[in-house]
Amino acid sequence: MLVTVLLQPCPRLSHRAPGRVYVFLCYNKKMPDDKPGEDIKEQPPKQIQSVQAVNPPVPPDNPNTPDAKPISAQQVHAEVKIIEDRVKQAEKWMIGLTGAIAFFGLCQVVAGFLQWKAMSGQLTEMRGSSVDTHTLAEAARKQADKAETISDSIRQAVEALKVSNSQARQSLEKTLAQSKTALDTTITASHLDQRAWVGLTDFLSVNPLLSADGMKFSVEGVKLTIRNSGKTPAIHLSISVLETGRPFSDPIKDFDEINQENRFLIVQESTLPRGQALAPGVDLKYPLGGIFQPARDDQGRNITQYILVKITYNDIFTGTQQHTTKFCLMSLRPNLDYRPCPKGNSMD
Repeated sequence: MLVTVLLQPCPRLSHRAPGRVYVFLCYNKKMPDDKPGEDIKEQPPKQIQSVQAVNPPVPPDNPNTPDAKPISAQQVHAEVKIIEDRVKQAEKWMIGLTGAIAFFGLCQVVAGFLQWKAMSGQLTEMRGSSVDTHTLAEAARKQADKAETISDSIRQAVEALKVSNSQARQSLEKTLAQSKTALDTTITASHLDQRAWVGLTDFLSVNPLLSADGMKFSVEGVKLTIRNSGKTPAIHLSISVLETGRPFSDPIKDFDEINQENRFLIVQESTLPRGQALAPGVDLKYPLGGIFQPARDDQGRNITQYILVKITYNDIFTGTQQHTTKFCLMSLRPNLDYRPCPKGNSMD
């Protein structure tokens, strides 16, 4: 049973909770409108009468509620027991949570210790690695120095090899040049030995005459004999002839010089067919026509008659130049026969 004691002025209690006993302790207070000269006297407490449990009035907001029944001590004890169980359960939860917090804290401590230990080991390993790295760096430096020494040796060997190669190359080039020169000389000598050589081997004057007054010279013709004295044929053979009369005191010139002067010339073109060939050791008869020239000039000087011949041909070797043979014949008194000139004769 729950008993409520109220110490307050005696109000009118309009609402009371069901199942609860109310005991009122009322007092009287002197109001301000009492006589001021009178002392306030303590009122003797009234005798509290025992109050029996009564049925509470029906709440005004629930007039149809049935009358409440009184609560027994067994029910109160059961409710207290339930509250105590809940408190114990809450305490268990608090203990469990506190233990979990403590466990996690301990785990953090252990983890921190393990981490510290691992870092200490790593630090020791790093220190050892630093020593090893220094040793490796020294070894690498020594190897680099040794490699540089080897590189210098290789560089010197390469330079020496370059010099040797340069000398060898120069020597080889010199040898090749000498060999080429020797080969060219041999080829040239072979060509000279095997090539065609075309020249005048004989000539014949046909009835040279001088007029009675000594002023005219004539000859019915001149027969030339041309031979290839080489070992291979002469090809593209061509013969050109110039006839001229000049004072004996004038210098003797060759075919090309007289041809450029173009003075007192009689030109006989080649009568050979184009591409004429002359085999080795074979003679070619080449006749010249009659010649009629003055025997004296205006000053009474004797005129010497000249026949200048130019023969051109090629040998059979590829890349060789054209060959030329020049010769000169002159008619002198008193017999007037033609003979070779002391100059103007050549062969290449």
